[in-house]
Amino acid sequence: MDGYAHPKTNFEGTVTVTVPDGSYSDENGIPGTGGQDSVTVDTLPPDASITIDLIANDDVVNAEEAGQSHTISGTVSGNVKAGDTVTVAIGNERYTTTVNADGKTWSVDGVPGSVLASNSVVNASVTTSDEAGNQTTANATRPYGVDTTAPDVAITHFAGDDGYINTAESKATPVSGTSSEKTVDLTFTDVNGKVVTVTGVSVVDGKWSTTADLSGLAEGKVDVKATATDLAGNQAHDTASSTLDVTAPEIDITGFAGNDGYINQQELGVTFIEGTSNERFVNLTFTDSNGKSVTVSSVPVFDGKWHNTVNLGALVEGKITVVATATDAAGNTAQDSASAIMDKTLPEIDITDFAGNDGYLNANELAGQFIQGTSTEDHVTLVFTDSKGKEVTLTNVPVIDGKWSTSADLSTLAEG
Repeated sequence: MDGYAHPKTNFEGTVTVTVPDGSYSDENGIPGTGGQDSVTVDTLPPDASITIDLIANDDVVNAEEAGQSHTISGTVSGNVKAGDTVTVAIGNERYTTTVNADGKTWSVDGVPGSVLASNSVVNASVTTSDEAGNQTTANATRPYGVDTTAPDVAITHFAGDDGYINTAESKATPVSGTSSEKTVDLTFTDVNGKVVTVTGVSVVDGKWSTTADLSGLAEGKVDVKATATDLAGNQAHDTASSTLDVTAPEIDITGFAGNDGYINQQELGVTFIEGTSNERFVNLTFTDSNGKSVTVSSVPVFDGKWHNTVNLGALVEGKITVVATATDAAGNTAQDSASAIMDKTLPEIDITDFAGNDGYLNANELAGQFIQGTSTEDHVTLVFTDSKGKEVTLTNVPVIDGKWSTSADLSTLAEG
């Protein structure tokens, strides 16, 4: 013996020392009196454990998070108590904190995302001691991933790529593009800040396409933003814009073939039509009863007015319908129509008797000269002209059963 007691490691209890009578003597040889004593011994270290919570919420540090400040946190258990020291190591960086007042949690604020992005493991340790002075240090390790590479996304086509969204396109405006991810999200924003969102557009073989109802947005510039997000939360964006124009142009036909409802033989080759429009050009289509058409394109508009003449001789007799179309820059169209009856057939007329058919008008015949004939029309007009150009006219001479007759006072005309 060396005069000392050596309790075992991890021992916790009472140690009693007994000295028998006469087991020792003093310097004079007198035997000593025995006895015993007890002491409490604690060599058992305290129990301790520590855990580390998710890094950056999902154990993956993305590009955006690499530029942010983070909180590293976790829990402790066992005999760990409030105020015990916690040390966090990330690569060459060390951070020290203490267990929170609840005795169960800990956290380190202000860890730069750049430090996390430069490493892949967080180590944490907690040291605690009991009343006997025994110490325990518990350790934990949490690996995590780093992905700071942005996905790919591009808008390749938007609303026909002509810079406009017209009325026909507004309810199902096409947009398409490419992406390296499985889905893309689209946001359309008008000049007033109103938004239409289309989410989860599928990407197939690197390409995506969809349509969006933009009819509820205000006219003017519409911006579309396509967003692709990878599993790490990295995002990429692409944008495009177009002008929403759902206002139809104005057009009106104000005159067609003299506005009398007919296109006669004289008008066939030079049928006149006119109107108004707020566009630069109008297109005209003339269609007969058999569906045959004559088209006149790009009739110019000056000061809001347009006019043209057209040869309709190739169309058949009957109803002719003309449609005037104005188209604005966005592709919105407006139309007006008019119609007239085409009649190419000349009427028939014949004078069968005039002044007795003897070639003379005598004095007796002048005051009431008889004339008659035939016609396919309802009325005929008679014009008597002398050698000096003076005329006597009879209008609306009725035709009955294809025949007409009347008498005329020609006494005012010159001889000859």
